Amino acid sequence: MTITTSNSPSSSPRRASLSSPTHQSPRRKSTPPTHRLRIVLEKATDLPKSDAEWAGGSSDPYVVFEFGPQNTLRTSVVDKSVNPTWPHEEFEFVLTDNDVEMHKVLNVYVKDYNVSSPDTLMATMSLDVVHWTGATKASNVHITPYPLILATSLASQAVKPMLHMAVTYLTEAEATSNVTGEIWEHERWVPTQGWSKHNLSHLFLDPPAWVNEEGTGGDNFVDAEVAPTGYKPVDGWEYKVAKGDSAGWMYAGSFLGPWHNKKVFTSVARRRLWERHYTRVNQEATAASS
Repeated sequence: MTITTSNSPSSSPRRASLSSPTHQSPRRKSTPPTHRLRIVLEKATDLPKSDAEWAGGSSDPYVVFEFGPQNTLRTSVVDKSVNPTWPHEEFEFVLTDNDVEMHKVLNVYVKDYNVSSPDTLMATMSLDVVHWTGATKASNVHITPYPLILATSLASQAVKPMLHMAVTYLTEAEATSNVTGEIWEHERWVPTQGWSKHNLSHLFLDPPAWVNEEGTGGDNFVDAEVAPTGYKPVDGWEYKVAKGDSAGWMYAGSFLGPWHNKKVFTSVARRRLWERHYTRVNQEATAASS
């Protein structure tokens, strides 16, 4: 099974590794993928308050998507909000028929991030993929509010939490007619120099300054730039301001995450996602001749 998401550092945008904004797991060469389960997350509304009143009486939510226990993707953490937004944060599971037969269900968990104690489960939901009744075409995607089931520990709160997202179950051919290239930019902060790529260190197991969705890169942008074979670019590279601060940066205490959309007092690592869109060349030729 391959997993992807858009807005994370060593992964592709809808096809990423958990250390980057899109996420992707190793693909089994003997079993080519047949489908992709694509998720576009916008926001959650009316979440419960997980933190005690003395700690602010709010929550620091993030969302985990799971298709099988070893295949999970997670969003960034939104600090102190019961109505968090993840503007167009995209995730993708690349699946074989065997994956679908084995795992069957997409499980979704909304959790509260805690600094000094285990994270708190706030709410859950699940979608049956085997008997899929949702969208099967990229053109049919639309954001839908899904009701969440409150965790037992928070069930007494008078809230009606919803997760607003679009979920599409695509064939491999449909999903790959247009693709997005992703490159993550990384910097480390040190007191004497501030934020810089020059502060990245192998001693901390830091990633390279620039890393693409396949996990390769180097000190320069061109080291990570790889054009997909059989595709033509339709735009230039741009960093994504929808995630992170006004310059697109996301922050964490290490490059392992968890990632926050703004700097906090423990932040010494930051990353931002660059994207470029491509269309399949033979697809473009077919459209021109018709």
